[in-house]
Amino acid sequence: KRDESISYLLKTTNGGESWTRVDVTKGEDVNLKLAGARFADSDHGWAFGEAGALFATTDGGDSWTRQSVPTRHLLLGATFLDAQTGWVIGAGSTALYTTDGGATWHTGVIAAPTSQASARGSVSETALRLNAVSFADARHGWAVGAGGALVATKDGGRTWHALAAVTESDLFDVKFFDEREGWAVGGDGVAIHTTDGGATWLVEPTGTPHALERLSFVGRTHGW
Repeated sequence: KRDESISYLLKTTNGGESWTRVDVTKGEDVNLKLAGARFADSDHGWAFGEAGALFATTDGGDSWTRQSVPTRHLLLGATFLDAQTGWVIGAGSTALYTTDGGATWHTGVIAAPTSQASARGSVSETALRLNAVSFADARHGWAVGAGGALVATKDGGRTWHALAAVTESDLFDVKFFDEREGWAVGGDGVAIHTTDGGATWLVEPTGTPHALERLSFVGRTHGW
């Protein structure tokens, strides 16, 4: 149908026995492609995608409202501590944060990388494509992206500094348990692990050459 959304969510309330379609985009936004969704709790969630599109729900997905953000770049990742505090990242070195549930979004400043990759011109502060973000608390966060990009913040996303590059493979997901220990995964089967907040990383063998796109942990020692 011409007026049907090209991107949508599926929702279950019975453990996956049945699913119902949830349309996020409507009207002039119907052709926007969504890249992902994150929920802070059963009621408060956000869906995001191309052209800086960010939609929020406060009723478990029954209704969605587009929020105003200071970017038109593709949004690729997000994380929320609660219904008020969250971060969204994406292409074009986009790093946004909110402390009022998305009523206002602010732009974080990402310092230019100092890695060998940036010296060769393959990475620049205006071209970082950030794919995923993880926060240990309201202040300490990390984001990963194309070309092995690693950036971190200690002030809630207001300013970000580049971490030393460990791999040239794209990194697709990141998860931190606290302000010291975390994991990231990416292209070519890459998995890296840190126990000092990202100052140093160890490359952990995964036994696969295929891209690893998502991380999920139950506790610190059981992960997929």
